[in-house]
Amino acid sequence: MHDLFYGCQNNSNCTSLQFRITFAQDGTNSAALANEWNLKKRFSTMSFDPNDGTLAISYDFSTLGGLNKANFADVVDWWQTMMGEANKFFKEHPAPK
Repeated sequence: MHDLFYGCQNNSNCTSLQFRITFAQDGTNSAALANEWNLKKRFSTMSFDPNDGTLAISYDFSTLGGLNKANFADVVDWWQTMMGEANKFFKEHPAPK
């Protein structure tokens, strides 16, 4: 998993963050699979990299105006929810054996 920071000034005061997880090619990864995910999800995005066949799920959130404990706990909860949804999605679209 990667945490990416955006809109930072001198490595601080970032205006947004992104959580991202990448999945290796398993024989089923495709742009069509990513699009199927994206049609039904609001808070996360799946992308397909045709160069290496990986899929990535990302979740962006704003930190403009600050991020208190309650906000960050909610962000982490949404990310955990999306990871649970990804687990179900991949079980519905299993890799070939």
